[in-house]
Amino acid sequence: MIKLKVFRKRMKYICPGVNIVDEILKIYGKLIRNNDFIVISEKAFLCSTFNIFDESLFKCDLFSKFITYLIERVLWCLLLSRICLSKSFKDVVCSVDLCDLTKHKKYTISICKIMMLDLLKPFSECGIDVTNLPYTYATKPIKDIDKYVQFIRFEVFKKLKKIVNVMIIDSDVSYKPKIFKNVVFSSRFSKVKGILNFGVLTYFICRCLGFRCYPTIVAYSGLQYPLPLLLKIAKLSMKYMKSDQEGSIFDLAKKFQVDYKRITWSMLSEISHYPVVIVRIFR
Repeated sequence: MIKLKVFRKRMKYICPGVNIVDEILKIYGKLIRNNDFIVISEKAFLCSTFNIFDESLFKCDLFSKFITYLIERVLWCLLLSRICLSKSFKDVVCSVDLCDLTKHKKYTISICKIMMLDLLKPFSECGIDVTNLPYTYATKPIKDIDKYVQFIRFEVFKKLKKIVNVMIIDSDVSYKPKIFKNVVFSSRFSKVKGILNFGVLTYFICRCLGFRCYPTIVAYSGLQYPLPLLLKIAKLSMKYMKSDQEGSIFDLAKKFQVDYKRITWSMLSEISHYPVVIVRIFR
């Protein structure tokens, strides 16, 4: 029987420009062994590589605001919130200023390919993340992120002479039906074979059918393992990645006694962060 052990160490908040490979080696270098899994938060990786965008640069026009109102306030807050949204997400969708939500939707349209299937999601459209980011920043997902995990794996080998597996994961949920061993349905893109993206349709159908949920494995480079095992590693890793401050942006704003758009880099640095964990397999 396969057993998994997770190693978690506190890391500083990953700001833009931080070399995430150097940070991993500094914190975990002496711990890493051959065949270990280095599991990285997608948000931390995107932030480190300057793949973030200030949504306040978009304008809030009347037509876009009306469309956003229909999607967020009517479809999700009024009709679907009890079925599909947790309390913290409901607070965000139903309480964030409508102009801010409109700018977010316009940003979504600017980078998403399967337009309506992404636009109709209440949040995290095509992998965009705004949690634990300062001001009005949002992440900008990278389509060729698989090349970066290969690079990280190569860098670890070059510096430590260890053959590792590298995985980047996102808290956006993927769903696995029991009848399919190597097929997973996701509401965002993934570069992992077997993880299929159907946008908001995944969110509706799989949640209603009660499929087992996992974090989304965005990219993976390493030895060939069965997809169910990789999902198990991702789910366990996400559990250990949780910071001291869990909850919505309103909870974070309340902690620092500021408006949610005035949360700064330095404020986020005061919280304990665990954007990278090491997972080891024991047989």
